[in-house]
Amino acid sequence: MIAFVVPVHGRHAIADACLRRLRAVVDELEQEASCVMVGDEPRFAALADELAFEWIYAANEPLGRKWNDGYQYAALELAADYFVPLGSDDVVHPRILERLPAAGEVACTRSSSMVSPDGQRLVALQIGYAGGDGVRIFPRDVLEPLMFRPALEHKQRSVDGSIVDHCALAGVELRFDYRRTDPWQIVDFKTDSPDQRNSFASCLCFAVAERRDVWTVIGEHHGEELAAAAFEAYQ
Repeated sequence: MIAFVVPVHGRHAIADACLRRLRAVVDELEQEASCVMVGDEPRFAALADELAFEWIYAANEPLGRKWNDGYQYAALELAADYFVPLGSDDVVHPRILERLPAAGEVACTRSSSMVSPDGQRLVALQIGYAGGDGVRIFPRDVLEPLMFRPALEHKQRSVDGSIVDHCALAGVELRFDYRRTDPWQIVDFKTDSPDQRNSFASCLCFAVAERRDVWTVIGEHHGEELAAAAFEAYQ
């Protein structure tokens, strides 16, 4: 059982497009899978119901606690074997889920991409942080010693990094299995919204390549339906 954990807040048009694409990804996977949406906005609760995803209420702050509520729900209510954190403005290709990590390992990637706030640039990134770009696959045994609440509760930023810190504090060894992936298989749609934690400009230091045929590339990797909906969200 694979559980995507997706906190949601604001950026409604692009989040709607990404979550609908996630529904298609869940349906394409060979393994049983679902998604836990975590937030406090009724419109997202209605979308979760429409997409047959799980929904739990949680305040938007602190963000670490919000993520933890999603992980814990996936563990206790869905009996998830694997956990995949995902932003509400991200999409992933199902191929990334083809090979699940062994016990005690965390599958992660360093290559991903982002769309600029004007929708004109698709930039490939190479992330050097421990654990890569944040799209990870955690097996259940890694999170269980932390009671399925791996993030530091008080964190409002750098939640991914806080999981590494929390594991170190708790004496849980993280063994990262870095997978080679096409950067276009993970796309983060950047906007100018204050709800965007990491801005497009702040991530440009990791840039390694760029495409200007943004919506063609996204359509090729994630389907024309997602490309059309995301394009419309940028208009």
